[in-house]
Amino acid sequence: RQGRGARQPVNPSTLRLILFAYAALMVVGGAMGASKSPMSLIAGLVCGLLAAVGAFLIPSNAKLGIGLALAGSLLAVGGMLPRFLKSYAVWPAGTVTVASALVLVLTAIALATQGKSGS
Repeated sequence: RQGRGARQPVNPSTLRLILFAYAALMVVGGAMGASKSPMSLIAGLVCGLLAAVGAFLIPSNAKLGIGLALAGSLLAVGGMLPRFLKSYAVWPAGTVTVASALVLVLTAIALATQGKSGS
């Protein structure tokens, strides 16, 4: 169609769905790890909350929402990647590292292309 911007590399509705699923993973993972480390619960809640709030904000303030989700995934990668490299454990370190890295890449692409898509 005429007058519409270029196709967005990351569909906002799809990104929101991914962020809500990621938030749930982070909160559940943090709760599961709370028995071994209360810090796991705090980290899971903080990163999950950033992703969930970010997903909620995307329709009204996409840059802020995507930025919050990006920050949460960056925190999670920074915290879990060293643990994964030390233990090579699939759960939780490997799963959280991979999920967070994917969300980090998706949100970075979405943020970088935000102004170019006409949004």
